[in-house]
Amino acid sequence: VFERENPGFDAIVGNPPFQGGRNISAVQGGTYSNWLLHLNEGSNGGADLVAHFFRRAFDLIRQDGAFGLIATNTIAQGDTRSTGLRWICSAGGEIYRALTRLKWPGLAAVVVSVICVLKGRFAGSKRIDDKETRSITAFLFDQGGHDDPARLAANAGKSFQGSIVLGMGFTFDDTDTKGVASSLAEMRRLIKENPHNVQSSRVVVDFSGFHVWKCRCTAIYTEQVLRDISFPYRLGNRFRPRRCRQGVLRLPRNPDG
Repeated sequence: VFERENPGFDAIVGNPPFQGGRNISAVQGGTYSNWLLHLNEGSNGGADLVAHFFRRAFDLIRQDGAFGLIATNTIAQGDTRSTGLRWICSAGGEIYRALTRLKWPGLAAVVVSVICVLKGRFAGSKRIDDKETRSITAFLFDQGGHDDPARLAANAGKSFQGSIVLGMGFTFDDTDTKGVASSLAEMRRLIKENPHNVQSSRVVVDFSGFHVWKCRCTAIYTEQVLRDISFPYRLGNRFRPRRCRQGVLRLPRNPDG
């Protein structure tokens, strides 16, 4: 196959395994994650594993060969799109068939995308779902480009991601403690509603970056909520900086840094 004049497979069809980009290093190890970045030029460490399968399939097919792979809808989003479909479309590949939201026929309650790519110019009719189109972008749209849209300077500072609660040890239901936490003045200033679940009674404890020694100097540390829930969870975290800085959910992200 690879010794002929136009080397490579005629076609590849598959269902790659799914693994989120941020979990590749944690599950497979840093060496494997670094190897993927080295193997696939222009790839991003935040890309899902499936993007690297798309890149590998594209490398292994011959000129005018094709591949069809199953992926989640993240294949057309963020770092996964940039590492996979964006790079492929910029390197001479053309998406000619895309099912963007296909309900998985098995037991798993998931929705997948099915993407077909040709290495070369595709002369036939292209289709996104049931719609015939002249082109298909890396975003799986029928018009536009493959790259990220330019950021508008006029929109700078208008929105930000906010805080990330790294671990359930910082969340609790105050009804379980009979309101003991919210009844303390020192606790009330640290308790915030859970922004990701506003209809729940669960709340978040935010130490605002206090180190553990500072918490021990107050009555906060002696309460069951923190002594038995938050600190034991953080002490078991595999990431050493989070074990040492037990009072930090994560540094807040805001327009001012």
